Amino acid sequence: MKRTLISLTLVLSCISAHAQKFDYDVDFQYLFNNGSYQASRNIFEETGTLNSAVLTPWLGLRVDQFGEISHSLMFGVDLRKDLGFKTPLDNSTEILFYYNLKAELGNGVFSSMLGSFPRSFSEGYYDNAFFSDIDLFNDRFYDGISLKYKTKKLYAELVADLMSAKQKTERFKFQALTAGTWKFWGPVSLGWSGRFLKFGESLDAPNTVLSAMANLYVKYSPKIGMDRFDIIAGWIQTYQHDLAFGDVAMPGGAAVVLNLNKWGIGLDNNFYFGGDLMPFYSYSFNDYVYGSDLYPAKAFYHTKIDGFSFYDRAELYYSHDIASWINIKLAFDFHLGNPTSIIGFFRGWQQVLSVKFDLGALTPSGRKH
Repeated sequence: MKRTLISLTLVLSCISAHAQKFDYDVDFQYLFNNGSYQASRNIFEETGTLNSAVLTPWLGLRVDQFGEISHSLMFGVDLRKDLGFKTPLDNSTEILFYYNLKAELGNGVFSSMLGSFPRSFSEGYYDNAFFSDIDLFNDRFYDGISLKYKTKKLYAELVADLMSAKQKTERFKFQALTAGTWKFWGPVSLGWSGRFLKFGESLDAPNTVLSAMANLYVKYSPKIGMDRFDIIAGWIQTYQHDLAFGDVAMPGGAAVVLNLNKWGIGLDNNFYFGGDLMPFYSYSFNDYVYGSDLYPAKAFYHTKIDGFSFYDRAELYYSHDIASWINIKLAFDFHLGNPTSIIGFFRGWQQVLSVKFDLGALTPSGRKH
């Protein structure tokens, strides 16, 4: 015991001998997202508007060791206001805190987060079939641990996130995420992304669904005078098992993404051709419908068509960095899909305005993680 105390004292003394700095950050986001889906009779997505602002100030301590290792302890408060609603403050406030380790290892940099931390710590690519833009805005933090490693040619990350605990109507939900890229040759990269979800029990709905999704892809990014030019082509495969009903489904399909940007004007086009990625969307247990609680992506991936069909989302946008710490974006999204006897190709569109403010970009170390 005495030897342990001596060792601990030496470690703390060593840390205290290194540079200690107060660290801070302030994030602000505003999102106006108006979905107009009357063209598809609101069968896939409900017409509606999200008009919300969030403010997240952070304060903490950063300790640098040996010029190669840094430790950060950060505390933050997330304040959200859905504009037009008189929401009590205690229902829109979230307490956040995390420990961040960053270390140079070999030819790369290893980083880790532990606690409740921003989703922006993740740098991996996840296709639109994984998460919708509104889901990413509504769930901006991970509760758990994240690891990532980056070199000039390789990037890999792993996230364990406890999304919710078991309550009366709230389900136990846990997800594990992984993503990475490897610069294979010149403008060609190979990549992967994956998500495992345990959609667990609540007190009122004691059933469980296991859902896994993986995307293997090739990315081509030639230098042709554009600020951004990417073609991403791959295959999305799922495995889904409803333990209560004994149903197993393994839909999958091809995904092709085109990203173009010049002078802030851009086009992002996401094309999917395959099976219905949300086969249990309309399932229910004790009158609790799974829906978007199980599937966080746009419900257009719930094609409702037997066999293969297509879904395409085209986003035209203008994005501008007013300063290094503030960005504004205006976008128009158009949704297309297989025509049916009820609806045609056009499924509806969105009008989006977003503003992002990141004071952490002005700190001497830039972004902390």
